[in-house]
Amino acid sequence: MTTRCAIVFRPDLTSHRELVTAIRDKINETALYPMSETDIVRIAAEKMFERAFNKKPVRKRKKMYIPLNF
Repeated sequence: MTTRCAIVFRPDLTSHRELVTAIRDKINETALYPMSETDIVRIAAEKMFERAFNKKPVRKRKKMYIPLNF
């Protein structure tokens, strides 16, 4: 069995695009840094991992949601 080093996981979320877009728009209203739909899905997956296993996933450096309080 051979493994590839650069496999990219691209789940099909076409049926949930409206939900992800609505979440992105709502979060970007108060976000310090605007987030993309990919960022929203990553955060959701990390939160579900944390709930399921009661531990935080190892994170690579990327954008975080920081609310802008004004």
